[in-house]
Amino acid sequence: MRRLGDIVIQPAKTGLSMSGRNVSAENILVELGFGNGEFTEHLARKNPDSLVFGIEVSRSCALKAAVRASRHSIPNMYVMCGDARFLLREYFSDDSIRKVFMNFPCPWPKLRHEKRRLTGTGFAQDLASVLKMHGEYELTTDVEKFAVEMADALAGNAALEVKMA
Repeated sequence: MRRLGDIVIQPAKTGLSMSGRNVSAENILVELGFGNGEFTEHLARKNPDSLVFGIEVSRSCALKAAVRASRHSIPNMYVMCGDARFLLREYFSDDSIRKVFMNFPCPWPKLRHEKRRLTGTGFAQDLASVLKMHGEYELTTDVEKFAVEMADALAGNAALEVKMA
């Protein structure tokens, strides 16, 4: 079993300390808003040579995912609790992430929630900065309006190429 302190990356600290492991652009995967952590765990198991980070704003979800990684002794899974817009920009180097996943996020459809959306917050620039050359951002959603809004926001950044399926 892994210690929770070895799994949870605390936002109050600066930089990533991976206990001497080489954090390279070829082996970092990130899931934004991981909920219960099942997909993050799946990524870590499927990619044992990668470092897999889950970023979640909910403390209870972050704790559940950390306990999951601890209980199953998943050596390459890490959890960060906080706002992904901040954590991507502040904790990952430019050109360091191979792929970012976002599965069925809340689209924050109400006007008063607009500030919470990733589409209007500089997310495209932050994403373009941290993704390595030919890196990918994969959004899976069942809300077409949100998918189109995200595609439009990302297309506004010359460093990103948008492909919709």
